[in-house]
Amino acid sequence: MALYYMSSQQYIEKALSFQWTSIGSDAGAAAKPGEDDDIGLPHPRAFGNAVRVIAHYVNERHVLTLPDAVRKMTSWPATRMRLANRGILKEGNWADVTIFDLSTIRDRSTYEHPREYPSGIEWVLVNGVVTVDHGKHTGARAGRVLYGPGHDPAARSQPQGSCAK
Repeated sequence: MALYYMSSQQYIEKALSFQWTSIGSDAGAAAKPGEDDDIGLPHPRAFGNAVRVIAHYVNERHVLTLPDAVRKMTSWPATRMRLANRGILKEGNWADVTIFDLSTIRDRSTYEHPREYPSGIEWVLVNGVVTVDHGKHTGARAGRVLYGPGHDPAARSQPQGSCAK
């Protein structure tokens, strides 16, 4: 395993300025708080990717406006991935909502301490279920696996390393 530093701040900011750029993370997720993901190498962005975008690129660097940052992390990726009923707050849609204080939101995770939770997030609702209440996790696990248009349910039953035909 390795960490690669493949871009500069200048190039990241340029990429973020394009309207068609969406923002996400390929960091793994642990089954339980405080544990490692399946590969055992937590990355700081696993605990603060979206928060970093808002704290750093909206509040500090002024590269993005808050509405554009939110769009690049919600409705635009959902549109690009063709995920129906996701990405915008609208009656009948599945909704994940994060309520935060723009003046105090900060990503606190670092390479030395990658499991640090961000600050400034007061409430999180996942599929309409309160998951973070006044900054504390409620224990609720209302998330669902999302499959894109290329999903092949038959491929799940194939042995690892083989392909479904």
